[in-house]
Amino acid sequence: MRKVISYVRNLVRFALPMLAVSACIGFDAIPDTPISETYPVRLSADSSLPVTRVSVDGTRTAWEQDDKIQVTAVSADGRQATSELTWFSGVDGKDSHFATFSGFVTMESAPRECHFVYPVRSSTIVDSETGNITLYYNSQTGLHEPVMCASVAYDKDGMSAKLDHVGAMLEIDVRMPQVSQITLVGNRLETLSPVVYDPHTGQVSLTSQSNVQITVPVNPDGYTYIAVPPVNMEKGFSLVCSNDDATMSMIRSFSSDGGAGCDFSAKRGHIMHLALEGELENYSITSSAPTVEHTRSSAGLLTGTSVRFTMYKSGTSDKVIEEWGATLLNDADEVVRRISYTGSTPIRGEEITMDITDSWKLLPAGTYVFTPYYRIYGQIVSLDSRSITVPDPGVRITLHGQTSYDIFLAGDVSGANSHTNTTIKDVAVSTNVDQNIIDVYSATIDGVDLGTATVTSGSELKASYGDLTRNKFKKYVFKSSIQVGKLTFAAEKDFHITGLPYEGDFRGSNPTGWDPSFSLLGAAEYSDRRITIKGGIISDQVGATVTPQYYLPDGNIKVETSADVCCKKNGVLIYIEPCVHGKSSISNGSVTITPHKISTFGSLSSKDYIAASSTLTLTPSTPCLMYAATAPGGSYNIGLYRLKINYAK
Repeated sequence: MRKVISYVRNLVRFALPMLAVSACIGFDAIPDTPISETYPVRLSADSSLPVTRVSVDGTRTAWEQDDKIQVTAVSADGRQATSELTWFSGVDGKDSHFATFSGFVTMESAPRECHFVYPVRSSTIVDSETGNITLYYNSQTGLHEPVMCASVAYDKDGMSAKLDHVGAMLEIDVRMPQVSQITLVGNRLETLSPVVYDPHTGQVSLTSQSNVQITVPVNPDGYTYIAVPPVNMEKGFSLVCSNDDATMSMIRSFSSDGGAGCDFSAKRGHIMHLALEGELENYSITSSAPTVEHTRSSAGLLTGTSVRFTMYKSGTSDKVIEEWGATLLNDADEVVRRISYTGSTPIRGEEITMDITDSWKLLPAGTYVFTPYYRIYGQIVSLDSRSITVPDPGVRITLHGQTSYDIFLAGDVSGANSHTNTTIKDVAVSTNVDQNIIDVYSATIDGVDLGTATVTSGSELKASYGDLTRNKFKKYVFKSSIQVGKLTFAAEKDFHITGLPYEGDFRGSNPTGWDPSFSLLGAAEYSDRRITIKGGIISDQVGATVTPQYYLPDGNIKVETSADVCCKKNGVLIYIEPCVHGKSSISNGSVTITPHKISTFGSLSSKDYIAASSTLTLTPSTPCLMYAATAPGGSYNIGLYRLKINYAK
């Protein structure tokens, strides 16, 4: 188990004559003892040195019983332990210009170095490697608490440290009863807090953070104090007085010409007395209602949503406005626009554009809440919120493409019949949104991504995929979507591949999609580069074959058919009838097929198309066509070389 050592700092004595600058503190040896056996160790101050501290008591400064000194011990491996030295007693019960303090830190090993800071603040940071101390001046009580630091290497035989002032003090006599707080700003808005102090060299640097104001409450029982950081305010500084709700203010400037406010880095430990008199004045900071505009490129494409407003001020200085801006919330309380300026950007009454928040590039239609605000004298002041209505941005996604059925529905029967039955022509997606704000784009047919497109831009953004082939007779669902920041826009279109116009040429290969057996009551087979229908082997026997099943999106479709047929026997007729795939109304010994017929002639060679004499109607219950043959007496063979089925009026 590791040994935990308590390093005790007890009986710390400070001697404090008036206007003192520093204190030397002598440390006796600190024993290496377990925490259960700690012993007080006396630390004494040389009273012959000038020192300063806390409250002003006539001609001398004095310690107070609620004073504390922060100590941070740093070990060789960079570990830290922080504690507080608290009031122990006045020496021998005498006056408070002499006092002792005690406390301890608990560490696993002896410290390498100890750092002392007054006053105690939780925000104080000690760098374990350099020993530099980061001090936050924008957290003060208004009491006489000069910032003092010391660092000393640990020595078990004894240590001494010089507690130095880091900056100056303002002692302010406030003679205005309405004033509740005072804000210090540099006349060039210099960064005042936090500062990094090197206690070994006394050098000061600024951090990457930036606070240009120090605001303290007014002490109602005496002087109000502001600890001034060692920042060179070469044009002086200003003090701004304000009331409780920060609605009234007064500003007083102190320039280098008057001897006050110049180069405080040369005046560490100095106390400068100032008196503030006068009357507070009302000031006003207001905001216009925002204007909302869906922006477009020169070609008319949507490029986003702009939200703009104007802030106005009167009766106050730019120096005291620490921050200002506004937020815009949607009905889900999400911030969709925000703008925030520090005091380095003054309010000038100019229209400003709010920044896009969390990818809200484009705002949908709806009601939003606009809230402007500012921070002054350390207080956030929210102006009245306004409800605003954002119009619909009018995002448009159009899906392009045509099947034969689309042309047929448009009344162009001839055009439909000249269109390939399995082709979707000119497939494309167009939108009125600029490509630069589209984060995600997709286009699919039946869930299958369409892949790379040819993209063109102009008055619309268009992704073209050319002609697509889909061989199955069915409905295909075409979907496309775009994502713009938080918003997704989608469109959907159905492509209907009916199978029409249908052209079967059997002279090169066995047809697909027809009745698998090619037989009904008679016989049918594929041979000699044609479908051969056989019948009449027995009395009244009828041979037949059936087409593939066509897709009828909205019910009935009228069609007309023609065929290239042949027969050895004259007088044979081919009858055509809508039917179900694999079934017909033909029964053995009774021919009941409808009298749509093609007269044939005696030959076994391909001739040309012979048209049927009238239209037929495909229905959802009869989505196929059956071709059947009969002949007066005897058997027959019919040859079917080619077949056409077209849309009909």
